[in-house]
Amino acid sequence: MNSSMNPTWNVTSILMAASIVYGDDNSLDSLNSLVQEGRGEEEDSLMSIRFIDICVYSIFFLIGAPANVRVFLILVRNKLYAKTRHHKLLLNLAVADTIVCLCMLPTEVAWRITSEWKGGDIGCRIFQFFRVFPLYASSMVLICISIDRYYAVVQPFTYQLIGGRINCLLMAAWISSIILALPQVN
Repeated sequence: MNSSMNPTWNVTSILMAASIVYGDDNSLDSLNSLVQEGRGEEEDSLMSIRFIDICVYSIFFLIGAPANVRVFLILVRNKLYAKTRHHKLLLNLAVADTIVCLCMLPTEVAWRITSEWKGGDIGCRIFQFFRVFPLYASSMVLICISIDRYYAVVQPFTYQLIGGRINCLLMAAWISSIILALPQVN
């Protein structure tokens, strides 16, 4: 790292120069105590932010996972996904959000707790892939829903004729999500 970019280095340099110019040896000791006090407050602040992150992610997991699994089961049991394009879109959104809840949220909580990776290189690559893939997939399915709604409003009379495009859009959404998440593996 460039020393001019590091604010602690700049403060240290200034105080050391001042102690040399003014002949005050206690300036360096004062600097060390200030840096140590500042680090303690920063660490406490980071710990409270981590705790809040863990709580929020846990709440999202505890509410989101059962809710999305329930939506998925309702759509699959009643075979609603085969009846209308709306249900097909909802099924894909439920799958994407379930993957977010089951893959991304627990790993984020584990990461916040440990702040240290012990899973090796391959585990890290897989972790990074599943950290972004569900988010891309959920966003892409939402885009498909938006495109479907757009055509329903703008072209209401030809809307029923373009039902087959939903399958292509959903396929493109999942494939693009995988492609966009692949750089995490390299």
